[in-house]
Amino acid sequence: MQGQLAPCFVQEKLTETHMILQNNEENLENSQIDIYGMAELIAGYIDCMEEAVNYLKDVENYSDDHPAIIGLRTHLAHYQQKFVNEALQVRNSEISQTLPSS
Repeated sequence: MQGQLAPCFVQEKLTETHMILQNNEENLENSQIDIYGMAELIAGYIDCMEEAVNYLKDVENYSDDHPAIIGLRTHLAHYQQKFVNEALQVRNSEISQTLPSS
């Protein structure tokens, strides 16, 4: 009988493992919603960035190579990248918190 586990102990471990897996699936599903929300937010940021550039081009008659257009695009692209990097760090942190510890 040595080396065998009692059936109730095995059932407890299976139930515990099932609950951990189910919890991880729920957390990942919730995180995926956040990913889609983040993608929409970034798309909106890009749309606003282009609208600002379009205003300078259409209303102020600036050309694409005008320093104000180049500077605005560079500035906003820098903050867009910073925002994406921070969002990915948060996402990676959430994922690592949902994984069972070894």
